Amino acid sequence: MMTICDYVCSGPSLLKAAKKKFPNAKLFAYNPNGIGRRLKRILEKELDVNVNIIMEMKDDMKVCKIIMNPPYDKNLHLKILQEAMKHSDDIINLSPI
Repeated sequence: MMTICDYVCSGPSLLKAAKKKFPNAKLFAYNPNGIGRRLKRILEKELDVNVNIIMEMKDDMKVCKIIMNPPYDKNLHLKILQEAMKHSDDIINLSPI
């Protein structure tokens, strides 16, 4: 089964697009700063409760694909990309370059 994780999830947009393209994929939402109750409710509403919230990304956790639009504060996005690379070999990263 394909697994897709929005690695710096701050809203449903990326996972909604992933669900449209890969309707049978198992979706995950993760944010290093945590996912609050409000965002969790929005994700579950927008994705028909077809999203798994990850509160802690363990070092050995792997997913098929990572999609992300990280914040761009100096080199923060590069640090986040480096961490994401531990969890998948297939990463789609929106970048300011």
